[in-house]
Amino acid sequence: MEVTNIYDYLDSKRIYQALDKLREERGLTVYALSKAAGVSHATVYKWRDEKSSPSLYLLESLCSVLDVSLINLLISNEELIHLTEKDKTFFDLLKTLTKNQRTAILALMRSMQEENLKK
Repeated sequence: MEVTNIYDYLDSKRIYQALDKLREERGLTVYALSKAAGVSHATVYKWRDEKSSPSLYLLESLCSVLDVSLINLLISNEELIHLTEKDKTFFDLLKTLTKNQRTAILALMRSMQEENLKK
């Protein structure tokens, strides 16, 4: 998937693919990963099928199990090179927020994206 803006990093299918790659690298099943993160494996499959998207809270839990930062889950090193300065600043600021603040920001961004898609 080509990334054209910051919202593309929050795509549920993209997130699932990144989680799946890390899960396989660590020798975990979807069931084992989801159980350790406190989410059902059916929920993880809904992300794959783009029927729902993970919250930042769940992403952080999954990242903790996979021993990877949220930024490293969402953005590969190759992609990081191609981020604009505004995008880099966004991710730097995101790292400084609390879990609740990040969840609120993500919800706001999703609602804004949905509104833009309606136009």
